[in-house]
Amino acid sequence: MRDTTSKLTIFLGSLIICIGQVVGQNKQKLAFDTSTTTIIAFKNIGNWSIFNRYKATTLTQSDLTLIQTLLQKAINDYNDSRDSLHAGQRIDLTTHHYKKQIIAATNSKGEKEVWINFLCKTEDFPWKTTVMEVDDGGSCFFNLKINLTLKKTYDFAVNGDA
Repeated sequence: MRDTTSKLTIFLGSLIICIGQVVGQNKQKLAFDTSTTTIIAFKNIGNWSIFNRYKATTLTQSDLTLIQTLLQKAINDYNDSRDSLHAGQRIDLTTHHYKKQIIAATNSKGEKEVWINFLCKTEDFPWKTTVMEVDDGGSCFFNLKINLTLKKTYDFAVNGDA
């Protein structure tokens, strides 16, 4: 009984820490780790050309699950494509402790898409509210797009080394 109570306490504590909120029309609560992930509202992204002809949308919990599945496959495919000479360019999500910025939008065809920006160096930068743009930095910074409607990843880009 005591072991079950301890596990339940840990689970509930983790759940409270990991609840995030999407700012959107329905203000739906989503469960995700807010210490490593932020969902930036489409209206707050400024003038990024990658979002021309896009409109704001919201994410669901099932969208977040699909994102994680497609994201892991894209990273695995990228890592598998690195030969032994370029092994240092592989992406290791556990070693770098990436922060993740997610922006959701609907394209001109009505398909739901997300752009995900990964950052491993965020000190002194408001990464939870401002899209971070970085030149160089290698695999410490990468991004990709996911079309949730078509269940496809594309534009996987890893920053170059200085």
